Amino acid sequence: QLQFTDFRNLRAAADLLINETPGSVLGWSWGAGVPQIYLETGACPLRPEIEARFRRSLFFIDAREAGWEEELRALLELPSAALRARYDAMAAARAETSRHCILGPEGHAGARAARYVLDNLRQHGQAARLPGAVAEPGE
Repeated sequence: QLQFTDFRNLRAAADLLINETPGSVLGWSWGAGVPQIYLETGACPLRPEIEARFRRSLFFIDAREAGWEEELRALLELPSAALRARYDAMAAARAETSRHCILGPEGHAGARAARYVLDNLRQHGQAARLPGAVAEPGE
């Protein structure tokens, strides 16, 4: 059954991919090398700066807006070569988005996550409740 298929094996067979959430499938499909449509449903909304990057990097359809169905239909009705040409025109923006959002940002993810957690605890006055001394995570 298709529902139990590992997407990493299936993505090579697609000419077009549609994603609706910013999860692991988005990461896997990003490297497939085929045009992508990101369908923003609002179920797992993107941060505004990420949404702005996605709008420049791939076909972005906001399903929260009236008329999104026609926008999607228009894309799907394009000849393959025309769809590919429009997608390829966004390659530079996609490379930048990849560096900042998909494969990055550069640095150490663990240290960045620890710093985020500590900052959040400090902001809410909870850092003093942590056992032992709290050291600043290194980069």
